[in-house]
Formats: sequence, structure tokens, C-alpha cells
Amino acid sequence: MKASFGVNISGLKNVSSVWMDDATYKDVSGKATFTEKETADITAELSIAGKTFQKINSSMLTKFLNLQDSFTGAMVSASLKTYNNINVRQGKPISNPRAHAQGYVKHVNDKYNDKVKESKSEAGKKKYSKLKTEYTREMNKHVKNLTTIITFQNAIVNAKMLVVKKLNSVKSIGTFIKTDNGFKVSNPEGYVAIDRVSGNAVKLVDRMEFSFNNFTAIKAWDK
Repeated sequence: MKASFGVNISGLKNVSSVWMDDATYKDVSGKATFTEKETADITAELSIAGKTFQKINSSMLTKFLNLQDSFTGAMVSASLKTYNNINVRQGKPISNPRAHAQGYVKHVNDKYNDKVKESKSEAGKKKYSKLKTEYTREMNKHVKNLTTIITFQNAIVNAKMLVVKKLNSVKSIGTFIKTDNGFKVSNPEGYVAIDRVSGNAVKLVDRMEFSFNNFTAIKAWDK
């Protein structure tokens, strides 16, 4: 068996005792069309993204990515991805790019402080103290460029969410989250746009809805 998207289930036999549906977004022409204001809003976000992208220092970005790759093993939690996910778990969008970039430097510093405290030998404490100083110094060099990158990402996310929220307004696919008090209705995790000509697909995920629920939902899986 192999999983794939865009499967045609029209040939499957209907059984009265089983409810079945696919995840195809129904044709809602006229109901999910952007208004003039919504079109202006998404155009403005994409314009911000385009202008900000031009300001990103590519050589500094490469150096930053190399630093990220060095966070392995016990220090993988010092990565920007982990730091971003902490905010998602708390349901906090990134509203201030510079503050988020500066907060990430503190996050790295705190992770090395933890390793210093956990080290039982004096040699281990000196090792992580030295690494903390080196990494904090290097990360501070990237605050300006990281602020620009986050601003760019925010504009892309804002544009994406305008599309997702418009699709959510039609509510053609039921989605539920398990809680202590039963199930509650939620928005879908996102949508997949499929190019029927090329067969390629683009997934639009609502991080503050799906990822937050995925991090915090009850993990009592049925066996």
C-alpha cells in the first residue's frame, strides 16, 4: 500500500453502515472569493515579503544555518526550530521580530547554562561555559539579519493565513480535537492545493491551530 494525494474514490462501493468522505474541498465558487479589501490585504503582505526578502544578507544567512547545523545531540534543543515551537506551544504568534531574534540569543545562552549546571566534572563545566560564550557572541552578530528574516517569514505567514481563513469560512470539512470533556470542533490543520496538470502540491498549514493542538492534545491513542 502507498499513501498519495488526489485519489479518486468515486469507484468505491457505498455501504449504508459506514460513513465515508474524501478530503477534497468542494466547489464553492462565489463563496470563497476574496473581497476587494481582502485582495488588497494579501497584496500588501506579499509586497512586504518581496521588499524584505531583498534586504536579507545571504552570506550571513549561510553562516547562521551552519551554526544551526552544529546544534546536534544534547544541544539540538538550542535550535531556532525548537525556540519557535516553544512559542507555538504557548499559542503565541511572533508579533515582534526583533524581540523574537533577541529572545533566541537568550534561549541559546540558557541552554548552555543548563549544560553547565548538569555537568558533574569541572572539565565539563569549563567546556560548556566556553561554548556558551562563543555561541552567544556569534548569535548576537545575527540578530539584525534574523530580524529581517523573521519579518519576511511573518509577511508570508500573514498572506497564507488570509487564504486559509477564507477557506475556513466555508467549513466544508469537519475537524475535531479530543479534549478531557469530549470532542470540540476546530478548524482544519490546513489545505493542500493540487496542480492537476503537473501533479505537484502545496500544503498550507495553520501552525497556530494545527501545530498548537498537535503539541497540546491528549495523546491517549487508541490501540
